[in-house]
Amino acid sequence: MKKVKKIIVSFLLMCMLCVGMTCVASATAAEFRFSDPQTSVGAEVDVTAKVSSAKALNTIQATLSYDKTKLRFISGDDATGGDGTITISRNDEKAGTTMEFNLKFQALDEGTTSVEIAKVDGIDSNGVALEITSGSSSVSIAKGDKSLIQKED
Repeated sequence: MKKVKKIIVSFLLMCMLCVGMTCVASATAAEFRFSDPQTSVGAEVDVTAKVSSAKALNTIQATLSYDKTKLRFISGDDATGGDGTITISRNDEKAGTTMEFNLKFQALDEGTTSVEIAKVDGIDSNGVALEITSGSSSVSIAKGDKSLIQKED
């Protein structure tokens, strides 16, 4: 009987120690949202991408995709790409709770298209991974002047 009590007490002590050693690191919630601009064929259009969080941000890395038959990527803040894919990368210890990226495109064809997040990662100012809710941009393109369309470099 004493042996059984010792085993039970030892088991309970181990359980208490395990509970005390448990450390839960939860991700910081963030949102990645876009503007929904309207334009016409041949015109340039700006799409604004904005990451917001209740905690200060540090690093954002994202891969965006778009329909290269409808849009041509021209330039963007901390962004590179073309041919249907854009990579955004920013490391800013003083960013605060928002990071904004302006992306410039040229409209190539009529219709509605989108700029979407293919992949996104981020870290807050405490080094904790961000749990990012992502959206997409809806770009409406009306009739315009196709002679204004520039060829890619």
